[in-house]
Amino acid sequence: RPVAVIVESKASDRLDSLAKHKLLYPYLALRPTIPEYMDIVIVYLRAVRCDDGFHFYIAECQPSSDKPALDELEFSNTRHLVLRI
Repeated sequence: RPVAVIVESKASDRLDSLAKHKLLYPYLALRPTIPEYMDIVIVYLRAVRCDDGFHFYIAECQPSSDKPALDELEFSNTRHLVLRI
């Protein structure tokens, strides 16, 4: 089944807030141009360098409507992966 994926990624030395508008605006811009049968999945990736290696925090979101509000973005399927150095 075809799926469109929107990815926002950042590299930093700490975990701080997530700017949901950087995920929602591309979704709202793309939704009218992508066929209705195709889901759009939003993925947020944060890479943080720590003393023990790189920590990757990955969160996935599938909006429940075509025009969700910022406070309606709910993330599921979160993962934390570590690349030891």
